[in-house]
Amino acid sequence: MDLLPDGAKNIEELESAMKSAGGGGKSTYAWSLKEAFKTRALWVLRFSELIAGIPAVSVVVDLFSYITDEWFSAVAAATILSINAASASVSRLVWGLLSERYNVRYCLSISYFGGALGLLILLIGLKISYWPMLCMFGIVYGLNVGGHVVLAPVAIAGYFGREFVGTIRGVFMAILTSSLAV
Repeated sequence: MDLLPDGAKNIEELESAMKSAGGGGKSTYAWSLKEAFKTRALWVLRFSELIAGIPAVSVVVDLFSYITDEWFSAVAAATILSINAASASVSRLVWGLLSERYNVRYCLSISYFGGALGLLILLIGLKISYWPMLCMFGIVYGLNVGGHVVLAPVAIAGYFGREFVGTIRGVFMAILTSSLAV
């Protein structure tokens, strides 16, 4: 039927969209899992996802106990977790829109940096026992960590095409989940 993906009207429009999405135009090709395994880009993406995922899992699992161990109330800890979750939920829409407008690798970098900044705010807020900083942590960290879920698949599709996104993400999510569990 001579239709192009995502409503593109011609091949030039499609290639332009692919380049701006972060794949440098490569996403017009379908990279298999075996081919993708041989690229530096895949390993950098996966390693960065692992490094960002370790604190994200730790926050989800341990934040309540960590806050209450620092003499804040259970209500305060639950409030911070709620602020974090709400911010992360809202941010997924924002990061999705940003990834269509800007190169996904820049979006990932900002999201990862923002997550680290959020953790720094948490540590300082707990050290000085300052409740507003814990609220700020919930907002900053949530807004940034929410992007990880959206941006990682966009990056894979942008760099390696759409045909094998499920295979590539499936294999690496198994590795990532196992690594995070350890």
